[in-house]
Amino acid sequence: MIRPATYNGIYGLKPTWGSISKEGIKVIAPTLDTIGIFARSLADIELVASIYRIVDPSAPIPPKPLSACRFRFVKTQAWDLAPNSAELESAWTRSKDMLRKAGAEVVEEELGTEFDGLMGKGSASRLVNVDEARTNLLYEVSSRDRIDSIRWDTKEIVERKTEPVSKRQVTDAYDRLATLRPRIDEIAGKYDAILTPSAPSQATQGLENTGDSRFCAMWTALHVPVVNIPGFASEDGLPIGLSLVAPR
Repeated sequence: MIRPATYNGIYGLKPTWGSISKEGIKVIAPTLDTIGIFARSLADIELVASIYRIVDPSAPIPPKPLSACRFRFVKTQAWDLAPNSAELESAWTRSKDMLRKAGAEVVEEELGTEFDGLMGKGSASRLVNVDEARTNLLYEVSSRDRIDSIRWDTKEIVERKTEPVSKRQVTDAYDRLATLRPRIDEIAGKYDAILTPSAPSQATQGLENTGDSRFCAMWTALHVPVVNIPGFASEDGLPIGLSLVAPR
C-alpha cells in the first residue's frame, strides 16, 4: 500500500500485479490484492525486488539523467472527490518546479474520460473489490469464533446488507478494467513515469484506519507498478510523498 509508505516517509513499491506470490496470505480480492515492499531507500527496494525476481533481466533500464526525462503529472478524478491538504498542494507544485529546474520535461495532462469512475463507491474497482470480498470473507463472517476479527462495515458488505452488486455489474467491471490495462500501458510508456498523489494529506491521528485510499484504488485496479517517493512534509513535520507510475 502506497498510502502508509507516504505517511512514514519511506519508499514503497506496489509492483505489477502478480509479481509476488500471495501463497499463505489471507486474500480478500484476488484480482486486486498485491504484495508490496517498504524500504528506507531505492537501493533496498531494488535488492528485495531482485530476490523476488521482479526485475526483468531481458530488459535492463540504463541510467538516465533527469534532464533527459519526461514526466506526466496526473491528478485523476480523485483530486476533486474531497478537499486536499495544503501539504499535498505544496508537494505537487514543488515537485514540478524541482523537475523543471533539473531540466526534465513536465507535462500536465489528465488521462481522459475513459479512465473516469475508477474509484469510489459504484466504481469498477470498488465493484470488483466488494464482490471478491464477499466470496473470500464468507467463512470468517459466517464463523462465530472469527467474527470479532472482521470490521463491522466489512461484515455488512459481506452479508449483503450494504452495497448491493449484481453479477452483471461485476462482469462489466472486470471487462472494463481488462480493456483499460493495455491503454494505461500505452499512455505511461510514452513517459519515464506518471507522477500522481499518494495520499490527500499527512497521516491521520489514531489507529482506527489507514487513511484515505482514493488516490491508490485506480492504479491497483489497473495492475500497474507504483513507487512512493518521500521528500516532502507538512507544517507539522509529518511526511507526505508522491507516486511514480509506470507500465506493467
